[in-house]
Amino acid sequence: MRRRKVIRYAFVGVFAAIFVLIGAAIGLRVYTESQLRDEASLRTVRYECTLDGESYVYEASYNSQYQILYEGGDAWISNHVRPEQYEDVNVLSAQMQDYFEEKGGTCKIIDENP
Repeated sequence: MRRRKVIRYAFVGVFAAIFVLIGAAIGLRVYTESQLRDEASLRTVRYECTLDGESYVYEASYNSQYQILYEGGDAWISNHVRPEQYEDVNVLSAQMQDYFEEKGGTCKIIDENP
C-alpha cells in the first residue's frame, strides 16, 4: 500500500514538473517575441545642441510606448542635463530643450524615424 502511494506521488511530481517546464518555456517564448517586436520598432531621436560656442550630440532610442531603451552621447550632457533619469523620450526632449534654452544655447531635435 505504501509503495503504491510513493509511486503515485512520484508520478504526480513528474507530471507537475513537466507542466511547470512547459509553462516556463511558453512564457519565455512570449517574452522573447515581445522583446524582438520592441527591437524591430525601435526609434531614435538625435539632439544636436550648442552652448557657449561648444557643440554637443546625444541620442536616445525608444520603443512604441516612448520608453527609452538606449541612450548615449557627449559626457557633458550626461553630467549637466542628466538624461539617464528620464524614462520617456518626450520628457527627455522637453528637458533638453529647456536646459539649453535657459542657458542661452540651442538644441535641435532630429527625429530619425521614417
